[in-house]
Amino acid sequence: MHCIGQRRAALGGPNEMRFSLERWALVAEIFGGFAVIVSVIYLAFEVSQNTLAMKSLTHQQMFDTTTAINQSISNDSQLAELMARANENYDELTDGEKNQLIFLWVNWFNMWHSGYANWKAGFFDSTAWVLWDQGMTIMLSSYRASREVWKAFDSAYDEGFQRHVNERIEQIGPVKNETGVLRDDL
Repeated sequence: MHCIGQRRAALGGPNEMRFSLERWALVAEIFGGFAVIVSVIYLAFEVSQNTLAMKSLTHQQMFDTTTAINQSISNDSQLAELMARANENYDELTDGEKNQLIFLWVNWFNMWHSGYANWKAGFFDSTAWVLWDQGMTIMLSSYRASREVWKAFDSAYDEGFQRHVNERIEQIGPVKNETGVLRDDL
């Protein structure tokens, strides 16, 4: 028995062993808490990086879509001519020509609306949005057909976007024809 007592004394006894396990549990709990904090910081960093990537992707997609539409207009002399004729006398266009312009301008308004929604959601920074919005406003101010299509289809868009476009129309005033004469009929 004397030998067993010496072993217990060498191991520190049952009370010292329990204290050691409690100490290890406390240390493990501290490290676990630290790991949670590090994980939360890492997650916040990843979310921030993802937000930047989403903003960049949104901007690039809007640019690519605009470029594709501009190229389709610049590569199609008949469409470019149709847009010029529509500015001079929209009412003289055939129904087929008007439909062609309707599809073109509805695509423009859909892009503009998408940019507006992305800006409102924070995926478009203010500088990019202002430039985008100005470019879309220029299109609206330059082409009579765009206004005709807007009048016909504005109810397809949410009220905030409707207000936004209508404010732009008020700011830019009537469309000018190629000679710079104001068109009062819009």
